[in-house]
Amino acid sequence: MSISRGTLGLLALLQGDLARAYAQLHEAVTIAMDFNFQEMIGFWQPLLGYVTLYTGDVVGRAGS
Repeated sequence: MSISRGTLGLLALLQGDLARAYAQLHEAVTIAMDFNFQEMIGFWQPLLGYVTLYTGDVVGRAGS
């Protein structure tokens, strides 16, 4: 599940849809962390960081 969500997030990022990319990648990282899937955490978490920086939300969305 994490792989498919992350792939959808990557596709959304490549299409320029940052909101959808953030949502998909955040879900992929959350699923990977829940199941301790280290390979996917290491792959998707940096992309989630890029999307977060591109949106200008360096504080993070956890507080919203």
